[in-house]
Amino acid sequence: MKKKIILYSSSRADIDRYIPILKKISQEKIFQPIIFLSSFHKRSQFGNYLYEIKKLKIKIIQSTFKKKLNDTYVSKIEHYCFDMKNLNKILIKNKPSFLILLGDRFEIVSAVMPAILQNIPIIHFYGGSITEGAIDDKIRHAITKLSNIHFVANKKYLKRIIHLGEESWRTKLVGLDYLNELKNQKFLSKKNFFRKLNISTSEKTLFATFH
Repeated sequence: MKKKIILYSSSRADIDRYIPILKKISQEKIFQPIIFLSSFHKRSQFGNYLYEIKKLKIKIIQSTFKKKLNDTYVSKIEHYCFDMKNLNKILIKNKPSFLILLGDRFEIVSAVMPAILQNIPIIHFYGGSITEGAIDDKIRHAITKLSNIHFVANKKYLKRIIHLGEESWRTKLVGLDYLNELKNQKFLSKKNFFRKLNISTSEKTLFATFH
């Protein structure tokens, strides 16, 4: 019987990073990956990456909360609590060997306590980094202290996790595997890109992003 591994996806923000991880787990014949999509995936205006996961032909569990999600603290906490209860039931039913968490989104904290209380080992990807001017650090470092195994992006982050008190044998440098996925993607030419956005290539253009 294959060992089940549940991966908790907070929102569309972590899907691109999960894709290469899911591919590698799927290649191992002893594991059965199951991805749990939190209720925060319902924010369709932020992008829907479900089609990317379906390509991998793995089991998908979608957490659906009837109440509409908005940007109020009350709404976020309601969805957070719903996901915690829902995942707790999923863990009891599936009895996974591991729970995998990724990143620093606040939603992933809802997955931690059910796993800890059920004595399910937690694997955390990409801890140890620093984000200026956001709550990400608090979430990320808290998840680090609550996890059992740590896969990190670079040596600096690895050292930081060890400085937080984690044993070195639990921490492994793995890099950012999803960057390899970018190499295999086909990109639009500048001409086709401008045509798609209905922008003239003869005009001076400024491109900016806002986070």
